[in-house]
Amino acid sequence: MPVINKRKKVLAARQLAEYFRGIGKILTWEEYCAREDLVIRANTLVKYFRGYDVMLQWLPIVDSTIEADLAPKPKAAPKPKTTPKVKKDDAKDI
Repeated sequence: MPVINKRKKVLAARQLAEYFRGIGKILTWEEYCAREDLVIRANTLVKYFRGYDVMLQWLPIVDSTIEADLAPKPKAAPKPKTTPKVKKDDAKDI
């Protein structure tokens, strides 16, 4: 296996951070491999970082706010259903 220097790892991690920001989320390995518009091919990624999980550890090193910016937004809690208000005219019909 060839030895990849730190400079190449940093450049690759910066490219991937920009790519993930363009997509709007950090992809899993399966999602990344399924895409057709890859910045860095999957086998090159493994060659540089020895695995996708290691690459994910490099992202905060080159872009410190990427995890906070691309974290999934929590869904708003559903509003409680209100009971329909009874009008004064409705009571006369009964």
